[in-house]
Amino acid sequence: MDFFNEIKYNTILVIVNIVLLLILSFTTIYIINKKEYIIENNTETEEVKEEIISSDISIEEQKDNIFIDIKGAVKNPGVYEVEHNSKVIDIINIAGGLKTNANTKYINLSKKLINESVIYIYTNNEIKELASENKKPITECKCPTENITTCVENKASIIEVGEQTEIKNSNQKQEETKTELKEDNTLVNINKADKTKLTSISGIGDAKANAIIKYREENGNFKTIEDIKQVSGISDSLYEKIKDYITV
Repeated sequence: MDFFNEIKYNTILVIVNIVLLLILSFTTIYIINKKEYIIENNTETEEVKEEIISSDISIEEQKDNIFIDIKGAVKNPGVYEVEHNSKVIDIINIAGGLKTNANTKYINLSKKLINESVIYIYTNNEIKELASENKKPITECKCPTENITTCVENKASIIEVGEQTEIKNSNQKQEETKTELKEDNTLVNINKADKTKLTSISGIGDAKANAIIKYREENGNFKTIEDIKQVSGISDSLYEKIKDYITV
C-alpha cells in the first residue's frame, strides 16, 4: 500500500511541476510579446512624431519665404518670392541672370537677403557716369535710417527696408522738395551760380558743373532753364530730375 501511495505522490508532483513549467513558459512568452508590441508601437509613434515635426518645419519654411524687388541690369527685373536664406546671387539667377552690360563690382553677391529688400544692379555706363562726376556707387542703403525714396533715387545696390520706414512716392517727394526750395528761395540760378553752387544740385558733379560754366562763357547766359540741355552731358532724364531746382 505504501508503494502505491508513493507512486501516486510522485505522479502528482510531476504533474504539478509540468503545470508550473507551462505557466512559467506562457508567462515568459506573454511578457516577451508585450515588450515587442510596446517597442513596435513606440517606434510607430516616433515615426508619426517625426512626420509631424517634418511637416511643421516644411510649413514654417513656407512662412519664412521673403519677397525681393530686383531692378537694373538683370534680364527679368521684378518682385520675386524666395527662400528666407537666399543670397543676392540667388535672386539674380531667379531674375534670369545679368545683362551683358551689368557691373557687380560694387555689390556683395554673397549677402543674405532681408524681406522687402530692393536690389539694384548697375550698368557699366552708370559706373562710368558716376566716375566722371567723381562719385562712387552706393553699395548699401538701410531704412528707416534713410528714407526709401532717397535710397531708390540714388540707386543703392542693396536697400534694406525696416518696418518703420516712411515710404513716399517720387512725385510726392519732388513736390515737397520743390515747395521747400521755393519757400527757402534756394533755387540755383544757372546763369550766376559758381561751381560749388552748381554741384549742390543732385545729379550735377564737378564735370557737369565745369561744362555748364564753359557753356556760359562761350555762348552767354541761358534764356530758359531748358536750354541747359544744350550742355554736353545734360540728358533729358537728368534735366527732368533737376528742372525743379534751377532758375535763370
